[in-house]
Amino acid sequence: MKIKTLRLENFQGIKSAAFELDGCSASIYGDNGTGKTTVFNALTWLLFDRASTGAKNFTPKTRGPNGDLHHLDHAVEAQFIMDDGRLLQLRKVFPEKYKKKRGAAFAEFDGHSVDFYIDGVPVKEKEYTTTLQTLCGGADMMKMLTMPNYFPEEMAWDARRKILLAVCGDVTDGDVIAAHPELEELDTYLLMPGTTRQFYSVEEYKKIAAAQKTAINKQLQEIPGRI
Repeated sequence: MKIKTLRLENFQGIKSAAFELDGCSASIYGDNGTGKTTVFNALTWLLFDRASTGAKNFTPKTRGPNGDLHHLDHAVEAQFIMDDGRLLQLRKVFPEKYKKKRGAAFAEFDGHSVDFYIDGVPVKEKEYTTTLQTLCGGADMMKMLTMPNYFPEEMAWDARRKILLAVCGDVTDGDVIAAHPELEELDTYLLMPGTTRQFYSVEEYKKIAAAQKTAINKQLQEIPGRI
């Protein structure tokens, strides 16, 4: 999946911009504050509804010296070249909504909506999201490829560990215990009752210990009443 074109309309500080990448590698250079990160944010907002940094409460709205500028449609459109050669166009628009109350002379700002398009056809958010899930092995894979902070900071630790072990090879609990002399006695705790060489995994034993801790705490709470 490669980017063919990327277009921004009233996206944060960029009124209008178009990039013809044609599937090639590209770099964007500029001084601080000239919009490099804004272009990156536009792509990640189009795909994941988030800023490239993963920051919360991200908005594509354009701000002026006195606050948000109104009566603008904020939009990002990109055309992608898929692995089989076909072209896929995605467009996302963030328009303002205005509502005229009974008896009022003018319509008042009433929030925002989000409009989704695939190949120029309006679609529901669910269909848009489902389409994205089929690209590049799913949303997690796409975020890892496009958002630098996603893998080291935002992905759940167990999912991150699974990926690292798939790349580097798994490490068993026995390997870790054997490599650290201070963990030598851990085998006595992990040994399954009634066996001589069958052991719980550390994760399994943590669940057992947590259950035992809960039971002990309950008994401790009952002691004053029993006394």
